Amino acid sequence: MAARFFPAALGALGLLAGVAQADPGQALFDKHCAICHQPGGVGAPGYAPPLADTVGQRLALEEGRDYVPRILRAGISGPIDTTLGRFNGAMPGFAQLSDAEAAQLANYVLGALNASVLPAGFVPYTAEEVAALKAKPASAPENRKLRERLDAALKAR
Repeated sequence: MAARFFPAALGALGLLAGVAQADPGQALFDKHCAICHQPGGVGAPGYAPPLADTVGQRLALEEGRDYVPRILRAGISGPIDTTLGRFNGAMPGFAQLSDAEAAQLANYVLGALNASVLPAGFVPYTAEEVAALKAKPASAPENRKLRERLDAALKAR
């Protein structure tokens, strides 16, 4: 009896582990982002801003479509205001990610952590779209300026 139960239990555990990491974007988030932004993207007061329910609304603006992939590639630096207060630091870019990985990570941050604030009709990123953004290189300070423009435009609506 125990001999039949043990392999079945191992199989069930393996299946559960596979389900837990079924989203490659989540695995990338857990590996590269959760250490600072915390699991679920809730942020860490005084250290890292929240990502959950704070990023997706920028996609309602045309220029906002570039925001998340640019941050992933080049990072962001300088003061930013968030729901957890003001942060003045620097997030490194993750240029080492492939275009497909950057798209998966962006889609996870937006689809899983920002679904409630995404504009209607959000279309997930493709690796090709992320690759095309390389033609418009940006720096961390430029990304903060983009954030400021987007946030000002959203407030003016």
